[in-house]
Amino acid sequence: MEEERRDHRRLRYHRRDLVRFVQECQNAGEWVSGGGDFNEVLGLEDADGLARLCTDCGLVDIILAKHGRTDFDTYIRGSKVLDYFLIPLELKDAVLACGYEPYSIRTMGDHRAFYVDFDTAKLMDGKPTFANAKASRDIYE
Repeated sequence: MEEERRDHRRLRYHRRDLVRFVQECQNAGEWVSGGGDFNEVLGLEDADGLARLCTDCGLVDIILAKHGRTDFDTYIRGSKVLDYFLIPLELKDAVLACGYEPYSIRTMGDHRAFYVDFDTAKLMDGKPTFANAKASRDIYE
């Protein structure tokens, strides 16, 4: 019981510290984005988890924002989306394409790989580039 309370406290402090860190970066004029396996269904399981980070820091899951779908899984033994790529809402228009790839295409693991292609001209006066051809993608625009 005590160990479970310690784990819960650690998680609570980690979440609080992450929100503070992102807000400090944002206050310094930095664009903060990040993605990965969050092991959480965004907004459904824990209002103090990923949903709080998104709300307090103005972040959106760009793949959901662009596609509007959650009727698939990102964990091979699961049935839900647990992996996200969070960006500031202000960068939404700079995303050219995004989505998840089929399992075990370029990476071996129990989660789908995902991609986000940015229009670098909108971000840093460069030219857009693509890491992979669109034809090799599973869910794409």
